[in-house]
Amino acid sequence: MGQGAFLSVGNDTSSQVVVDVDHIVCFYEHGEEGSDFKLFTLTPLAPKVMIGPAYVEAKNTPGCAFDRSHFTLRFGGIGEIEVSQQNSEYGIHRTDGPIRSDLKREGDQFRIHIWVE
Repeated sequence: MGQGAFLSVGNDTSSQVVVDVDHIVCFYEHGEEGSDFKLFTLTPLAPKVMIGPAYVEAKNTPGCAFDRSHFTLRFGGIGEIEVSQQNSEYGIHRTDGPIRSDLKREGDQFRIHIWVE
């Protein structure tokens, strides 16, 4: 098992936005270890709505244990943001567009909130 986080994604605009996740590297993607990105895959978000939290977890396998794990969230042509995990810490990188984030550590887990304004 790797480092986990609870991820929530929101739309604080007045229009529907489609959120998608891609460039998933060294994260469990399809329910392994409880980690699943399907909630954030081509999901239309109504205005003023937050979805999640959903659990996501970085892999701690031989091919990933010492590498930077990361994924990108895209907000329907508005912008994108990259979330990464390395050395038991999560980070937010490369913000493009009016996207905001909040990252908090709670014990051994992280809470990540990302929303478009």
